[in-house]
Amino acid sequence: MEFSLLLFYYIFLIFLAFVTALFNTNTRLSYFIFFLVFVGYSVLSRDRIPKNDILAYNSFMDIPLYAYKDIYFLREPVYWFSSKLLYEYFDNPLPVYLIIDIFSIAVFLFALYKNKYQAYFLYLFVVFFVSVLGFQNVYRQYLATFFILAAIFLIAENKFKTKVFTLTLGFLTHNVVALYVPMLLATSKIKSIFRMILALIPLVVWRIQT
Repeated sequence: MEFSLLLFYYIFLIFLAFVTALFNTNTRLSYFIFFLVFVGYSVLSRDRIPKNDILAYNSFMDIPLYAYKDIYFLREPVYWFSSKLLYEYFDNPLPVYLIIDIFSIAVFLFALYKNKYQAYFLYLFVVFFVSVLGFQNVYRQYLATFFILAAIFLIAENKFKTKVFTLTLGFLTHNVVALYVPMLLATSKIKSIFRMILALIPLVVWRIQT
């Protein structure tokens, strides 16, 4: 029954994607409705029996805070310390995931709304297989994806400080975001592409070596 309800909700999201594609939905109301729908999706998903990587994330919440001095946690502190501190307060992983889900989607919505994207894109992104897999399994990578995409969408407005902040959040959530640092050089002008390529070279070398 639990799985059937979540499956029904997933199909509902696909239906909303088709419906919103028929109308002008780059409005605050459309984004607010999506936000509420996403919160419902988060609640249903997080209330399931945890599996795979989520089991590991739950177990990490139970270890003492002093163990977080390990470099494994220090190099990606946004997720590890936020989840640990929230868990210390709630003593329950469910509200931890809900709060982090809501924060990450809020950043994502801000970037898309600033660029007047239609709301159907939001539904399509959520039901995309990679997003579903990340939401239920490779969670830190999934969160980092939100920050990467937010930075990409903010490029059109040339908001350098906002891009720096967004990518920094992503990098401190999952270090692979370092590969996207060249986007800080991006503008709406074509000439920035060459600078981005030059900046990408040392990062590619670093990634191959690690």
